[in-house]
Amino acid sequence: MLLVLALLSVPGAQAATTVIYGGSVADAIGAYSTTTEHHLGNGAWGSVVGDAKIELYIVPILPPFSSELGSFTIGDIQRISYWTKNDGLQGGVDFYINIYTDPYPGGDASWYGNRLTMEPLYANNYSAPGNQWNQWNTDPGTNQLTFFDSNHGPTGFYGAPTLTDIQAGPIRWSDWTPTGDTTPIDYASQTVKYIVLATGNPWASNFEGLVDELTIELKNGGSVTLDLEGKPDEVWVDDDWMGTMPGEDPDGPGPATSFGYDAFATVQDGVNGVAGSTVHVAAGTYVEQVVINKDLTLEGTGSPVIQAPVSPKAFKFPESSAWWEPVLIAFGGSESGGQITGTGQVTVSISGLVVDGNDRAPTSGRRSAGVLGRNILGDISDNTVQHMYVDGAQTFGIIVYGDSDVTIAGNDVSGYARGGIAANGDLGPLPDPHAIIHDNTVTGPGLGVPVTWAPNGIQIGWNATGEIHHNTVSGNGWPGTAWSGSGIIIAASDNVLIAENTVTGNETGIAVVGDNWFGSADIATGTIIRRNTVDGNTYGISMQDRCDGTLVEENFVNNSTYDGVDVAAFYGVPPTNTHIFNNDLSGNNTAADPTSGGLWIDASAATVDASGNWWGSNDPATVPTFLIGDGDYTPWL
Repeated sequence: MLLVLALLSVPGAQAATTVIYGGSVADAIGAYSTTTEHHLGNGAWGSVVGDAKIELYIVPILPPFSSELGSFTIGDIQRISYWTKNDGLQGGVDFYINIYTDPYPGGDASWYGNRLTMEPLYANNYSAPGNQWNQWNTDPGTNQLTFFDSNHGPTGFYGAPTLTDIQAGPIRWSDWTPTGDTTPIDYASQTVKYIVLATGNPWASNFEGLVDELTIELKNGGSVTLDLEGKPDEVWVDDDWMGTMPGEDPDGPGPATSFGYDAFATVQDGVNGVAGSTVHVAAGTYVEQVVINKDLTLEGTGSPVIQAPVSPKAFKFPESSAWWEPVLIAFGGSESGGQITGTGQVTVSISGLVVDGNDRAPTSGRRSAGVLGRNILGDISDNTVQHMYVDGAQTFGIIVYGDSDVTIAGNDVSGYARGGIAANGDLGPLPDPHAIIHDNTVTGPGLGVPVTWAPNGIQIGWNATGEIHHNTVSGNGWPGTAWSGSGIIIAASDNVLIAENTVTGNETGIAVVGDNWFGSADIATGTIIRRNTVDGNTYGISMQDRCDGTLVEENFVNNSTYDGVDVAAFYGVPPTNTHIFNNDLSGNNTAADPTSGGLWIDASAATVDASGNWWGSNDPATVPTFLIGDGDYTPWL
């Protein structure tokens, strides 16, 4: 691969300067980078078997390289050197240097004049022991680089001219090799257009080796050294740095040192460019999809906005039947063509971001999410997720799947059509997520909004496990009668704790239900609903078909339009072993509907233990009027 770059550095006329190119630049040219080997600094670049030809083009006349070296001729070069390391068993092939000059009439190509090559294989006084760093340079002595021009003679030969010979006057290649051209060429007076570090055809795909510390020195004292590095543990992202050239220090006294090494203008470049520790994102708007497949902390400062692009990539994984178009996805396993597979996990921390769906409708038949996790460990905290598109599609704020164990805390989620925060299993043999969901604010589309899908604020479902506590959830409803939007819903999951949440203004405040739709007939067992404030919902708390052993205790369930608590059997499989203790169930049925009350129990359900509750009255004649169905309400408060 090929990349054209200018060397950028801290300005300083005619002074030796070190420029860092990081692993992201290596990625761009098809090289690999490492921090386990180095000659200068903490890393190096390399080529492995299977790599295509690598070319790093250095453009001398672009600023600020122009202030360091400027426009110069081959005759102005004092010295060029670099270091390589390989096993010494590859026939002498190695990283080499090309020098291209500016085009001129009668030159060798439309885009350059002549091309000189320095290849280590043909160096004078060759000595390159395997498995150690060896220096190649244009100075006399060990491993002195010599020059050939394959347009005017053979592709490399021994005894070729040195830099001193090239600078001494015109070169007639027939004087150096029998097959060389007889026409003299004055290289010394030609202006350098590019200096290129490369591997060669046809041997590049079979070559393994490392390279580091390329130095270019001029006779006027100007000097630049390229320190080829790996990927650092910490990087910074700022959209104000868009257009900055690799190697430039984008923030002066700030923490970043070199653009393309530890500084980037897009979040994805930062994610790609870090070794796996921390990506700091500055305030700004980043229109991009972010994909994380490594251990990583992604941390926003000043509420940076990551906004959905027009055409995000779609992903699919075994734990979900849908294709997803997330704004941000973090996943363990491997990915090819959007298909994610494998059992691997990644540890991530995602915080301080505004994830904005830009009210983009997902492609027909697909789903979208602000933050999507699969096989992740860690936390998703203190983010804002918004504008995920309200109608006509299944859109989510934050959702996790697979073999995940994650804390979702302190987020503000709104503007979704299907779910605010969810942890979903697969109702099958695959690993299911565990999620602790706390201290979030989740705001649905609102009651009466003509949404296609009934939204749920927070959901743990389909064999996922976890806890839901200290959240504030509102505005989840569906305008029809076939479905109900819920503030919090547990669907075919066991032993979930729902505690100390504030749930207001939803169609159903809290719902517990088994699988009545997907064929597993799984039961939601052991749900605990404790010390929640469930106020001003159409229905307060609803236990529905295929749930068992639900404990409802010490909640404030008030001002429901209809029932405070329901024990319902919409599909003919009533809840069992439901216990409703020590709750405040006063002030419900504000609609004064004669079939509604503080507690409504389906006629097919067994007797429900509903003792120790406050119904709004201690009159023995009045309390029974708050109960519809077969429930034991004695003693009452």
